[in-house]
Amino acid sequence: MWRQGKFPEIEALCRKSGSVLSRIIMQIVKRRNEGSERLHAIAGDIGAREMRLQLQKAYPLAIAATLAPLLGLLGTVSGMIDAFNTVATAGSVGNPALLADSISKAMIATGGGLIVAIPSLASYHYFKGHTMIYAVQLEETVTDLLCSWFPNSKEVKP
Repeated sequence: MWRQGKFPEIEALCRKSGSVLSRIIMQIVKRRNEGSERLHAIAGDIGAREMRLQLQKAYPLAIAATLAPLLGLLGTVSGMIDAFNTVATAGSVGNPALLADSISKAMIATGGGLIVAIPSLASYHYFKGHTMIYAVQLEETVTDLLCSWFPNSKEVKP
C-alpha cells in the first residue's frame, strides 16, 4: 500500500487497529514528507510515551510491594508494644503465655506484609520486563519500516 501511494487506506487500517504500532504508522503516513530522521524522532517520541503509559499500569503493583512490608512492620511493632504492655501490667516475664498472643499477632502482621509484597514485586518486574521487550520489538519494527519506506535516507537511527 505504501509503494502504491494508498496513504488514506493505510490510515484507515491504522484507525481500526488502535495499537501503538498503528498510531506510529499513522503519524509516519501523515508526515511522510518531513524526512526519515524527523519521522524516526516522531516515532520514537510516540513509542516512548506509550511505553511510559504501559509501565504506569503496573505501578500499583510496585506501590503494594513497597507498602506491604511497611504495614507488616507496623503490625509487628504494634504487637511488640502490646507484648511489653502485657509484661508491664503483669509485672513479671516469668509466664511466656502472657507474651505468646502479642508476639503471634506481630508475626502474623509480618507474614501478611510479606505475603502481599513478594508476589506484588514479582508481578511488577514481570510486567515491566515484558513491557521493555515489547518496546524493543516496537523499535525494531519501526526502524525496519522506515528503512524500507525511505531506502534513500543516509541513516535511520533507533
